[in-house]
Amino acid sequence: MKQSHSSSACKHGGRTCPRIAAAAVIAVFGVAGFGVALIVRLDCTGARFHSPLGHLNTAPGILADLPRPDDCVPSDEEQSDSASYIGGEGLPSGVETTGGYIVEMVNFMEDELPRQSKKVLVQEEMIYRVPQITSSLDKDAYAPQFVSFGPYHRGTEALRSADKYKWFFLEQILNMNKDVPLRKYLEEMDGVKQKVKGCYEEDTLIQTNDGSIMLLLDGCCILGFLGILPLPPQEVGAQTQKQDNLVAEASTVRKFISRVKKMLAPHPKQVALAVDAESKRTADSARIPLWHHDSIRHDLLLMENQLPFFVLEKIYGLATAGTPDELKDKVDQTIQKLLASYPLITTDQSFHHLLQCCHLKFRPAKANSSSSNSKPKDELQPWRGATDLYKAGIKFKPKLRNHSESLLDVELVSGRTLMIPTLIIEDSTSSVFRNLIAFEQSSTHENYFAAYAFFMGELMSTPGDVTLLVKEGVVKNYIGADKEVSDFFNNLVKRVVFDVNEEHFLSSTFEELKSSYNSVGNKYIADLKQNYCRSPWLVISVVAGAIVLVCTVVQTVFAVKG
Repeated sequence: MKQSHSSSACKHGGRTCPRIAAAAVIAVFGVAGFGVALIVRLDCTGARFHSPLGHLNTAPGILADLPRPDDCVPSDEEQSDSASYIGGEGLPSGVETTGGYIVEMVNFMEDELPRQSKKVLVQEEMIYRVPQITSSLDKDAYAPQFVSFGPYHRGTEALRSADKYKWFFLEQILNMNKDVPLRKYLEEMDGVKQKVKGCYEEDTLIQTNDGSIMLLLDGCCILGFLGILPLPPQEVGAQTQKQDNLVAEASTVRKFISRVKKMLAPHPKQVALAVDAESKRTADSARIPLWHHDSIRHDLLLMENQLPFFVLEKIYGLATAGTPDELKDKVDQTIQKLLASYPLITTDQSFHHLLQCCHLKFRPAKANSSSSNSKPKDELQPWRGATDLYKAGIKFKPKLRNHSESLLDVELVSGRTLMIPTLIIEDSTSSVFRNLIAFEQSSTHENYFAAYAFFMGELMSTPGDVTLLVKEGVVKNYIGADKEVSDFFNNLVKRVVFDVNEEHFLSSTFEELKSSYNSVGNKYIADLKQNYCRSPWLVISVVAGAIVLVCTVVQTVFAVKG
């Protein structure tokens, strides 16, 4: 019976046995799959709480530094949820908030928050990039031509040839004070690295070991190019040679002229710096060709090519045991030479980088003065060109140089003579003016240079205006035709945020000019002088005509009475 029952069951279950077996296999695989998914989920949870923020590692900005396990790749749904979190709408519902990764994020963001938020505020020590919309007007005026300082242009292929000078000057500085080893310089640079990091908008290179190397090499190079270090003579074989300063005097007329004599020729030396090692060139390769001198001055005074001054102070202090005030005085004197073409003042104010020092030396003597009887905007009239002012009786005379007044100190004397410090327009003028204006636009400083640029731009709005000012000795044109000067000033103030009708240091001068221009008496006198007194013969003719007219009137009067 048993056997027949068994046969009957198999026979009856011929169709059901495969179904039962298939169901069992599916169940086994389902349980196994669920177990694997659970293990992976628990593993990801332990690492990053099943993180909806796992893709932050690829996000730009400071969030790019957040760590993320490679084996926990977020799904599309997770990335969608994380977007709402980044946008500030809070964590998505149902997300676990425990785990070590959230703690790492909190600690990281709490450390970064004060530093990054501080960058939004306008600060004097900040070194900004020039906006692309502004730099596109004249790219050569804002970009370094020969050497880069700081992180913004570091690594530019066209500037790499100047790196040998940085190593050369590093060796010279190390030889100045052999009691201070290279390690000490690097420790000082590493100590200020975090402070330097807060001075730039883009600072990713500074926080690495390469950042300390960059600060040291760039700082040594700037001090060397400025020629303010008393570099000692070195012996090469049996001879002793001295190095001349690499930045010599600037031209008072056109060009920045540097005298470079034969450099030292020390034996080649290897200098190992942290993770980077580079063979140094001999001093022969450190000779600077004459065609680079203008480029050096250009690069030292670029807004995007600045290094915080406290870095130079650190290096100078270690090399010479000198004080920051001593270095500041030397830099001030060197800037005076670099910009010898322009009238500058002597200043004792502190500065954060070389371009700010340059800006302070252009500060007008009447910087804090303004018009006491300023009128509302809608009553102000457009400024007049030099030709129109001349026809109205305004004279133009060059102002003699003195150490208490700068290029910007324009003054109207006796209401009829506009005294203007002589403006030399040369190849470097565009770079100097544009970077000074860009510095003003990026900071809380007064727009002295912007006001001056607008003022001179209105005076020289046409080539005829330039011709007149050149004739009067107020302008010296070394860049070409008078139209080029006029075009230069017209382009200089493009995209500059400045309202000429607001209060500024030239407001009172503008008001006086407007009053003189609108004076009817001045116009008649000016017309008489310009049209009838241009030569002695015209003067004699006018006088003779006046005498004849007077005699005729007198004769007529006597004839009537008689």
